[in-house]
Amino acid sequence: MKLQFNILVKIIKKIYYWFLAYYILIIGTAFARQLAVQRFNIIGEFEELIFMPKNISIINLFHIVFVVYLTYLFYTYEIKHSFCNVIMRIKDKQMIIGKIIFLNIIFFVLVTVRVIISYLFYKNDVTWNIIYLVSPYVYTLVMCYIVICFVNAFKSQDVVSLALSLIFSYFIFMRTNLMITIIILIFLLLWNYCMFSFKRFFK
Repeated sequence: MKLQFNILVKIIKKIYYWFLAYYILIIGTAFARQLAVQRFNIIGEFEELIFMPKNISIINLFHIVFVVYLTYLFYTYEIKHSFCNVIMRIKDKQMIIGKIIFLNIIFFVLVTVRVIISYLFYKNDVTWNIIYLVSPYVYTLVMCYIVICFVNAFKSQDVVSLALSLIFSYFIFMRTNLMITIIILIFLLLWNYCMFSFKRFFK
């Protein structure tokens, strides 16, 4: 677990400007909408801002790309940098569990901060509902697990893995409801855990 934590810290330091751009974009958009003279769909504005499904915008496209990229960097770190050393020190399941735990944590923080910031701008216009936190988090985790699935399937073919991850993530965000997405989430979690093996990366 300590190894995975150190890797995550390294990656965050490496791409900190992504985090800055992400939250600046959210705050800037929310602030600009608050200053708008005419506002026709306040609930829709809020749901788009917190990454509710089927609300496509620049912010949400950025979110999808950011999630895919961050997952890819973290998940493939050992493969790219010190694969041989890692497979001698830890077991298959130990590695995949560590990856999943820390990805869950970082994306929970990412989504929670986004939702809180958004709600502070809209607290006088919308009534809080736990679904506003659950739904963005579930969709984000599905995108994360999709990346893991394609990296495992295509190994060193980075472009293919990233392209398919983006396409499938976009499709699920735009086409599936929350219940279906939760089912997909559970399936991908179990699939990635059961199918992960160091040997696959040597084939």
